[in-house]
Amino acid sequence: MAASYSATVQNFLSQPSEPLVAALALADQRRFRNSEPQQLRAWEITIAALRAALGGFAEAAGWRLILEFPLRRLGRRLDAVLATPRGIFVLEFKADATGFTAADRRQVEDYALDLQDFHAGSRGVPIVPILIATRGMPGQHTWPLLLAGIAAEVIDASGATLGSTLRELWKALPEPGLTLDPNDWEHAAYHPVPGIIDAARTLYAHHGVADIAAARADATNLSTTTDAILREIADARCYGRYVVVFITGIPGAGKTLCGLNAVFGTGKHAGAIFLTGNPTLVHVLREALARDAAQGDRNRLRVARQRTKSSIQALPAFRDQHVGDGLAPPEHVAVIDEAQRVWARAHAVRKSLDREVKLTDSEPFHLLDIMGRHPDWAVVICLIGNGQEIHDGEGGLAEWGTALAAHPKWQIRASPGTRTATEARQLLPDLPGLQTNPNLHLNIPIRSLRNSAASDWVDAVLRGDAA
Repeated sequence: MAASYSATVQNFLSQPSEPLVAALALADQRRFRNSEPQQLRAWEITIAALRAALGGFAEAAGWRLILEFPLRRLGRRLDAVLATPRGIFVLEFKADATGFTAADRRQVEDYALDLQDFHAGSRGVPIVPILIATRGMPGQHTWPLLLAGIAAEVIDASGATLGSTLRELWKALPEPGLTLDPNDWEHAAYHPVPGIIDAARTLYAHHGVADIAAARADATNLSTTTDAILREIADARCYGRYVVVFITGIPGAGKTLCGLNAVFGTGKHAGAIFLTGNPTLVHVLREALARDAAQGDRNRLRVARQRTKSSIQALPAFRDQHVGDGLAPPEHVAVIDEAQRVWARAHAVRKSLDREVKLTDSEPFHLLDIMGRHPDWAVVICLIGNGQEIHDGEGGLAEWGTALAAHPKWQIRASPGTRTATEARQLLPDLPGLQTNPNLHLNIPIRSLRNSAASDWVDAVLRGDAA
């Protein structure tokens, strides 16, 4: 996804400020439909500070200046980035600020860590986060270690000292083994580094479903369902298949756990991502895994939080990123939580009319198209919540059936319950190559110990079935 503005420093300095602020406001208007006066003021101050800092700096003429650079899958936009042949400067401006707060330092440090962990173009050079309080008085500081592919400690600067700070940093940056092309940097792929994915899997390694099954003798089907999922992934990878797996289960039976196990546990041999339309769940899962990995160590907690970002993400962010860029994602396996709540075609088209990324079909259609871009194999694991209301705009299993009919290369493995639902939107149609497997249904609750009849009783009450 393109930044709001991108140019060489030389071209930036040759342009007047007012049209540039107008261009940023127009880009912001297209995204959010409003540009507050304080935002316009902030851009004016930012541009003025950049002009003062970069003017007369001959070595910077060929650098790339990117304003409002999006990290769409992480839901972030960076104020400014300077891509140089030796390193990346991440600039966070606090217009008219007179002080440097811990929260602001964490913000720009997190941006630098995001580039370090998730941006392919930032891996071979130092990444330097700079916090600019435009009216501040930065104190004395020791230059941080500037290591290739590593986010350095945050450096404070003001509008008056930014120029000298950049000049001193440029001199301090080591000559890289492979010179970065500033003009290519912003178009580099979002692709989690293997080391980060491996670390995220390690975070979850001691929460495998086998431990739960061992503690609960009646929860054997949790392991059975997990094994069935892993077999489908292994077969798809071995035989070059494109497979959609539909998992059903009563509330509390462990569907989410099975999905997470495909990402972090015994399914770690295949690159996988866990996607959910519930933003609260994204934060809860990330935090739970991070705290578990940190084991009470605050210094390790921030690192652990960073490591979980690449594997647990919001479905809308993943969808828009790849509908917009037309590329295959780095992951071969996508786990879709509450997959019955996907948007139907008409709803998806209507909801995206005034958004930056326009949807032309249903969410299942786009997700199958995105994952199907892999030239060798892919697996989509759909976790289906049984007995849950389908709201307006949500397509249910019927919408998945329509999308699969339009993508005949996908093979289908489904729980028998997907073919017997009484509600039309919750019924998977009879499609060529569809195979049912009873091991893909979870019918024993994990949350409610020794109370397997609870969900049936609640369902009967809601239906008014007194008998």
